Amino acid sequence: MDVIGLDFETFYDDTYSLSKMTTEAYVRDPRFEMILVSVKFDDSPAFWLLRDRFEHFIEHEVDWSQVALVEHHAHFDGLVLNHHFNKRPALHIDTLSMARVIDGPKAGNSLEDLCVRHGVGVKGNYVTFAKGKHLADFSVAELHAYGQYSCNDSDRTYDLANIFLPQLP
Repeated sequence: MDVIGLDFETFYDDTYSLSKMTTEAYVRDPRFEMILVSVKFDDSPAFWLLRDRFEHFIEHEVDWSQVALVEHHAHFDGLVLNHHFNKRPALHIDTLSMARVIDGPKAGNSLEDLCVRHGVGVKGNYVTFAKGKHLADFSVAELHAYGQYSCNDSDRTYDLANIFLPQLP
């Protein structure tokens, strides 16, 4: 089975955000816009793609029946993949859910908190600079920085999954 990590980066602003809406309402809202996505195969470094290339990738380069998808907050990334791209992996591996079991539900299980607590590096904060920006609003340099931020998220999530999986049945 292939292990693939995904991390979607999407448009958000002061009123349209995951902190103000349910995951389902946010993903199904007409304002939803994918900016980019990072992809990680097993332990190789993550890379990022824009929507057109991602659509080609998921249609022609992945056998979803043979994929274990690694995500932090699979409720979000899994719903985006299913609702907007009609793709469903054989298995979801969610580091947020695993952390709630291993560290407890009140331990602070954001990706940033988990990176620090489990010593896998630093999450980064570029997402804060993307607030209110649609894809067309990013310069090439900003898009590259956002892609690197997303790749780091996928790499850190994969690292956490490798720590958590042996601890769970």
